[in-house]
Amino acid sequence: MAELEEETANDETLQQLKQQMVQGWPDRKHEIPQNLATYWNIRHELSEAEGLISKYHHLVIPTAMRSNMLNLIHESHLGLEKCKARARAILFWPVMSKDIYEKVSKCATCATYRRRNQKEPMIAHQIPERPWQKLGTDLRECKGKNYLVVVDYYSKFIETALLPNKTAGTVIRHFKSIFSRHGIPEELVSDNMPFNSKEFDEFAREWGFKQTTSSPTYAQSNGMSEKAVQTVKRILKKADDPYVGLMEHRNTTVTGMTYSPSQLLMSRTTRTKIPIYPKSYYYQQCQSMHMQQQLEQRQNQQKQNYDKSTKPLPPLEIGESIHLCQDSIWVPATVSGLAQDHISAPRSYIAATSDGQQYRRNRRDLLKTNIPPSTIIEQTEDVGEEQPTIIPQPPD
Repeated sequence: MAELEEETANDETLQQLKQQMVQGWPDRKHEIPQNLATYWNIRHELSEAEGLISKYHHLVIPTAMRSNMLNLIHESHLGLEKCKARARAILFWPVMSKDIYEKVSKCATCATYRRRNQKEPMIAHQIPERPWQKLGTDLRECKGKNYLVVVDYYSKFIETALLPNKTAGTVIRHFKSIFSRHGIPEELVSDNMPFNSKEFDEFAREWGFKQTTSSPTYAQSNGMSEKAVQTVKRILKKADDPYVGLMEHRNTTVTGMTYSPSQLLMSRTTRTKIPIYPKSYYYQQCQSMHMQQQLEQRQNQQKQNYDKSTKPLPPLEIGESIHLCQDSIWVPATVSGLAQDHISAPRSYIAATSDGQQYRRNRRDLLKTNIPPSTIIEQTEDVGEEQPTIIPQPPD
């Protein structure tokens, strides 16, 4: 308290404030010195005792001590809102909330261990006009075995294949087998390896389909494939014979629609172990306009449900200093470019780290920062392993 008394006595503005409190406040704000204007709205809450000024029970901190107070407030890295709450309970100075925000938002430790960005509103894929026009695909492991999963965006028809390995050559052979049955799609949406390999690119060119890849570590952007993967994994885990499980799934009505995947893809119901009326096997014309409406309604409902807990993130500029999420840790980086397919993947960026490595990441895995890259590197060299996480937000 002795230091606070001394610095208060040495603070020219606070000494003027004391004099104004003794003299009494005028009726109009413009009649007081300009440097006291920030105290006008709380003038009736101020008091002075033993050389210190208080706003009720909150000590008014002189300018020379504010930096040290900010360090003490944020010493435990409790996060923006906790720091503001702690300070507001005991201290006061003009624009204190803004100063705390600046302190927290430029803290390298908090930036390194903060939570992931919030989800952004869903960017819905364009609904295909016909079956097998647009496919999603993914590779997944189940019970120690690797599987290729392919799903039709229109009919939700799923194809899967057991893989002896995950090389591009093996995956391509299975795609050729699937395409020989149903035809070549116009577009294939996938994650990256091995779909971003030179060999797979050559396969896509030779067979005449467009390949769209999602950002690494962000499987949600390939949501159709992710959902199909979960369906296949459930069948593989639960069904005594997975082929029977797949067959029944293909003949079961798609949620929110009138027809099954088999009917939507092949305009017929395939025969299974379950007996049905013979005429049900006949050719069934699925009206395209009606199906398009049902698909749109289904997609809109999914987007509405997903978007309830989302918030858009501001776009990034090339050359901007950021943090990149790697294994739940945020590391310093710089936006070095946009993804090649930025039009179809507008939230996908290329980020370069300090060691020269370049990474493609979704916007959710890239954090805007107020910290220059050199400052980040210096401050994070001795960071401990466990630190609390925060979500910095601008002051109200």
